Amino acid sequence: MEFAGARLALTFDDAPSMREPGLGERFEPARMDRIREALQACGVRHAVAFVISDWGAGSRAEMRRWLEAGYELGNHTADHQFCSGRTIAESLDAVDRCGRYLEQLDAFSEGRERWFRFPHLDRGADPNARAALAAELRDRGYRIAGCSLDSFDYAYEGPLAMAALCAEPERERQVLGRYAQTSTNVLRFHLEASRKLLGRDPAHSLLFHFGAATSHKLGNLLREWRARGARFCSLEEAVDDPLHREFDADYQRQGLFSPQTTDRRIVSRLRRRFFGTLQSSSLFEQRELGPLWPHLT
Repeated sequence: MEFAGARLALTFDDAPSMREPGLGERFEPARMDRIREALQACGVRHAVAFVISDWGAGSRAEMRRWLEAGYELGNHTADHQFCSGRTIAESLDAVDRCGRYLEQLDAFSEGRERWFRFPHLDRGADPNARAALAAELRDRGYRIAGCSLDSFDYAYEGPLAMAALCAEPERERQVLGRYAQTSTNVLRFHLEASRKLLGRDPAHSLLFHFGAATSHKLGNLLREWRARGARFCSLEEAVDDPLHREFDADYQRQGLFSPQTTDRRIVSRLRRRFFGTLQSSSLFEQRELGPLWPHLT
């Protein structure tokens, strides 16, 4: 099977719902329930939702249902602002406000891990600020959760909203199909690269969002990937993987995660070891995303 040996930790940012720019900033907390139901229907035991507490103020019921299903909630700050654009004190205030919200939900009880993911995966403006902020997070008991795979689901939110606004269901269907194809292409690319580089399948942390695309297609994706041999693991298993720790150290130095940077790093190392057996690394340059606004056929 194509994905046999793949281990994927499923993580979801911006709970309970993304706020897409423009087009009225669609905000649909019900997405959290739809995604939870898709996970449960597929028999997935492990998933982490990273919460923006200011956005989730009216969604405690959705949060509790997520926890009752056996899944975890993590801290994504109260307001989802870039850490590089604010002081350490301001960033920590946003962390603590979200932390209080999660504690009111008993999100960290029963031995659950205290997960934290930086907003926009931005760890701070400079190495000293990043180190200081990471130390403060550790002192608060948090484990920092990066990611090694990106589903690119956010890229499809605008086209989906436009298709709905224009009442074009066929175009909406094509956009969703393009998203599903892209996510599978991303996964295939990184599995092939990891196997060539490491001779094994590392445990990956896969980034989704609580957006329209994922709320519609997650169940189909998980069933397809499992049929191809993938296994869904815990975030702890992924974060403990040596490759994930290596990337985490790189991004602690660099500050801002970029999936294209990850692609370039993987393939750059592959070229040194395997003499250019793969082509250009950027998934965008390879046009894996395809046109976000497909022509109707």
